[in-house]
Amino acid sequence: MVPIIVVGLAILWQVGFMTALGKPLGILTMLLPTILFVVGMSDVVHILECYLEEIRNGVPRIRAIATTYYEVGLPTFLTAVTAGIGFATLGTASIPPLQEFGMYTAIGVLVAFLLAFTMLPALLVLIDPRKLLPVKDSGSPWDRRLPQLFQWTIRNRRRIILGTGIVTVLGVIAASHVRVNNFLLEDLADNDPMKRGFVWFEEEFGGVRPFEMEITVVDPSRTIWDLEVLRQVERVQAYLSKGYEVSGLSSPTTVMYSLNKAFHGGDADHFKLPVDSAECARMAKRTKLLGKQLLGSIVSEDGRTARITGRSVDLGGAVHYGKNAALERYIADHVDGDLIRVQQTGMAYLIDRNNATLSTQMIRGMALAILITALIMLWFFRDWRMVLVALIPNILPLVLIAGVMGLVGIDLKVNTAIIFSISFGIAEDDTIHILTALRQHLRDGRSPTYALKRTYLRTGKAVTVTGIMLMSGFITLIFSDFASIYYMGLLITITLAMALVAELLLLPALVMVIMPKR
Repeated sequence: MVPIIVVGLAILWQVGFMTALGKPLGILTMLLPTILFVVGMSDVVHILECYLEEIRNGVPRIRAIATTYYEVGLPTFLTAVTAGIGFATLGTASIPPLQEFGMYTAIGVLVAFLLAFTMLPALLVLIDPRKLLPVKDSGSPWDRRLPQLFQWTIRNRRRIILGTGIVTVLGVIAASHVRVNNFLLEDLADNDPMKRGFVWFEEEFGGVRPFEMEITVVDPSRTIWDLEVLRQVERVQAYLSKGYEVSGLSSPTTVMYSLNKAFHGGDADHFKLPVDSAECARMAKRTKLLGKQLLGSIVSEDGRTARITGRSVDLGGAVHYGKNAALERYIADHVDGDLIRVQQTGMAYLIDRNNATLSTQMIRGMALAILITALIMLWFFRDWRMVLVALIPNILPLVLIAGVMGLVGIDLKVNTAIIFSISFGIAEDDTIHILTALRQHLRDGRSPTYALKRTYLRTGKAVTVTGIMLMSGFITLIFSDFASIYYMGLLITITLAMALVAELLLLPALVMVIMPKR
């Protein structure tokens, strides 16, 4: 009850703060309670573990709390700062929802830390310590398994490092197959009525993905109704129909086709552009018969700007990216740039561009978080070797999860790119706790091997418990019918599992190899 009260209050305060500012829970900020719960519970577990260890050793409660502040206060503060920085780097993205998610999550992490070191100790002072201990102390499975795991890890440290290197290379190779891709309705389940209706329209009506192009007349002496300009538009439209596979095209050219056919008695042979400029000019004057409402959706009032609209099958952003590149090459080679300028735009095009840009920005933001964390670790430990020990076990799971995404075909988009920042911001917490405890034991004069053993057996239990709790918190997201939330929960859980294995196996091996021998 004590941890749940503390963490629940942090969540309540943060959601209340957002509500007071008029910020509703959106598709990203709805994850905030889950993240704050697992991050806050991690801090609380480390505090309780240290406090109860002192109580078991017969230390009075006030002195036990003071020792807990001394041993886990600084590492917990560092984990809150680094996790906050990890989430705050999402503020470098260019869309407000992602910026708000990063900012409010970073604030919530700091609120959880403050409550963990104010309200939690106050509750511990008021509660009889005997009520927090097991009624019957029959020993813990960790008391036997952690020493065995530590011995195995130390004996096989070089094999662990070699195996990690091989797995990392394989992960990098697999990660190279990850595509930046997205679909319009990818998050809905296949049996969702809206998704089924979308697919039906895709099959029966040649697609529902909107296609838009803007046409601007460059030559100031001409308008869109000039015959030479229309011929340039006709070239683009012909390529769109055959090369890009856009159906239902509507443009100034199709308007002129229809007028020419109508004023020749509906003869299908005249469904084309007029043969000369004079006839084209006469047809252009008759466009007023169509009315402003119809014509205004295709051509601007001054006749200098127009649009081409249509629809296509949603093949994914990656496929359309290649089609767009081919379209741009065709326009550069076959369209007179002195007459018109053609630019693709529209909702679908902007969604694809936005997804690719944001995915890149979030990966860049994660790199910034890693750099800032490295500088903090360098300032704290004053040893670049410890920086490597701190970063490698947390970067490795990110490489491996990218490899998993490449192997199973999970595309990189906003909702999957964000898992890297979230996972790194959370996973590094336990690493900081381990290394800070190791640093303290070394300062107390213990040898590196004995200091590592003491750290592993005491902090390793809290790290394992918090790791299981973190995975339990995020695995609940897989029950969502929304694909983005499902993959976010699944991938973050796998990443945290890999991070836990790396902290229990790889980190001690790195310490034994990198630390100077005495």
